[in-house]
Amino acid sequence: MCGYDFVNLENLRNLTNINHFNPMSFLNRKRMFIIKKNTLCLGCMLLLLSLLVQAQNFRVQNETILAPDGQEFVIKGANVNGPHWPWNRSTLQDIDLITNVWKFNTIRVNCFPSLAHIFPNNNVNLNELVNAFTARKVVVQLENHDFTGKYPSGNELENLKNWWVDLANRFKNNPYVWFNIMNEPGNEPTVDDRWKNTHDYVLKAIRATGAQNIIVLDEHGFGQGNGLRNQAAASGILKYADYFTQNYQNICFSVHLYSTWIYRQAQLDSLFTVAKQRKFSVHIGEFGTVEGYSKGVARDLFQLLLQHKIGTIFWQWDGSDTHDLTLGTTRGGAWEVNRTDGSVPTNLSFVGNLIWKYNYNILQLNSADFRLRDPWLYNGSFEDDFQEWINWGNAEVEKNTLNAKHGKNNVRVNASTNGGGMGQPLYLTPGATYRLRAWGRNSATPVGTTDLGIQYKDASGTQRYELLQFRETTYTQKEIEFTLPPAPISDMTIFIWKNDKNITFYADDIQLTIKNDPTTVVTAPVQLDFEIFPNPTGDFVIVKGIDLQNYTFQLTDSTGKIIAIQPERVANEQVKIQLHTINSGVYYLTMIFKEYHLIKKIIVIK
Repeated sequence: MCGYDFVNLENLRNLTNINHFNPMSFLNRKRMFIIKKNTLCLGCMLLLLSLLVQAQNFRVQNETILAPDGQEFVIKGANVNGPHWPWNRSTLQDIDLITNVWKFNTIRVNCFPSLAHIFPNNNVNLNELVNAFTARKVVVQLENHDFTGKYPSGNELENLKNWWVDLANRFKNNPYVWFNIMNEPGNEPTVDDRWKNTHDYVLKAIRATGAQNIIVLDEHGFGQGNGLRNQAAASGILKYADYFTQNYQNICFSVHLYSTWIYRQAQLDSLFTVAKQRKFSVHIGEFGTVEGYSKGVARDLFQLLLQHKIGTIFWQWDGSDTHDLTLGTTRGGAWEVNRTDGSVPTNLSFVGNLIWKYNYNILQLNSADFRLRDPWLYNGSFEDDFQEWINWGNAEVEKNTLNAKHGKNNVRVNASTNGGGMGQPLYLTPGATYRLRAWGRNSATPVGTTDLGIQYKDASGTQRYELLQFRETTYTQKEIEFTLPPAPISDMTIFIWKNDKNITFYADDIQLTIKNDPTTVVTAPVQLDFEIFPNPTGDFVIVKGIDLQNYTFQLTDSTGKIIAIQPERVANEQVKIQLHTINSGVYYLTMIFKEYHLIKKIIVIK
């Protein structure tokens, strides 16, 4: 180094601030260093400064993200409300819950600039939010939601660029702020150069400000890349990742996991493998938490997370939609956990439990946490409109009509020029026996039948069906029991399909349960059968069955902790169990007779 060296390089490091390092301000303070001989030459000084800046920033190194301390950084994150987002819950008020209770190291701030005129006051304290979270060394990933499912052009593209240039100038000295340029761009079945060119245009503008923050590029096709069904044809990441990693530093990519990733665990695993082979970084920027098919997608994801160091960010902290991390709460929001002392909350949803235990590093592969549980079918009475259902054509939800058998809504598949129908992906347990029950009627006697049933592929790839077939013109409830073959099972869907295009079909109150008991595993005599009601409940449950005097009862929470109860026999075949002293959440009532156990799930809502 031109004959000059530092006596103490640690002095140089101590003068830098990890969040706000400015090399020029350092050069003006060089007199504070103890240097042998004369002043260090400018070239060597800048080289040292460059190395120190890299050491104090996040860096993307091939498939790995390195934190400022040089350690590998694996994202554990939550999508949260940001400026002009439609949901008005303040994100800043939950900072302790997000960082200390849930142990998230990243938030993805959902921003909706184009809705500023509609939601002018929602979470507009961005500077305050950024400063508060990054002071705790939590990554704040900013994202723009304006172009979900499309690409900007003309003035839209200029507005997007200018929005990011402003943020880059504001936060370029804070490496804990990352830039996610567009949420879920494009909706076409194949990706084209717009994915590359739009990102490239905005990226160049950001880098021109001097900002070297990590930049995240979302996958094409609503962020899902069509589940890689056509490999690179639908994937901007697979098609263009090499261009961006070769022309820019600190670039990583994000995939979102929703309906197109159903039964796609192998393809997701292959994406992670390709990322390692081609040396680019990818993480999951969103994944669903609904109590429907999202459970299966999340289960597949977390099984892979325990084998790969892949970052994840769940959707969504607030809980104002159907994506819930808690049960029996006002919104299902992650902020509504009933324990904040680090112990496992008792009111977590299936996916909420996976996230919690993963964040606390206590999630174990092949544990009971991965065993799917009810509800096996979501929204079978259509009270949540079409949530979790896919309309294949001519289906609509009727509201407040006499055709509703449960609640206020039902579904109708209209007469049309073709058959028409609808479906919902399912994840059921191979080898288990299920009961499918539904109400249905046709507007007139159909040619053939209207089918309501389940289709799937068995281990040999053979398509199999379990069907309720309706020819009736008056509302009729039908039921079928079926046993699934051993694993593997794939591409399972519950569906309604109207074969006669000239009639209309009505359906409601579709139920799918495990035979006799929808909630657990039974090892018991053939005659063992109990009914528990009300469930969900608030203050008590009644257990109804024969020979109850021969059974003992044990109540546990979702962590296995035993809850004290005093069963009260109120009739010859009924036992009442008081629950008024326990909190809202999911509990398990075990009925024990000799070596036999029957476990039933109870949902308590206060």
